[in-house]
Amino acid sequence: MKSPGYSHISRQKFTCQHCSNKFTPKDLSPSHLKRNPPKYCTRNCRDDANKSRVVIVCSNPNCKKLKEKIPCELKEHPCCDTHCANELKRACGIFAGENNPAWRGGISCRYRGENWDEQREKALERDKYICQRCGLTERELELSGNT
Repeated sequence: MKSPGYSHISRQKFTCQHCSNKFTPKDLSPSHLKRNPPKYCTRNCRDDANKSRVVIVCSNPNCKKLKEKIPCELKEHPCCDTHCANELKRACGIFAGENNPAWRGGISCRYRGENWDEQREKALERDKYICQRCGLTERELELSGNT
């Protein structure tokens, strides 16, 4: 039995983004069509559309390389590769501070209190700068690379 709210979607005609033909998709549920409307009438149209390439100039001002991309790869900041895109995001501050999805209000996960440096120094002096785990001095730890 079909859902009453979706019957108009299952009969809806879509326009192919490649050849502009009108088509009615087959074998897709109405809820799927509502969430994810089809873009192409056939697999051949989809493949042909993805074969067409666009030449872009990298958005990163430090790079400016020319790169061929398929249309679905073009995003807000078209760059030649992910390394270049990440460099651009860091330089622009796109994901810095409050814009970063992992932002926690400016609190570092390593935050140990307002007087951490003072308490750390007191503990080091008390222990004569000797590691309480391994017994090495600060200098020996630096030389061993275990700091």
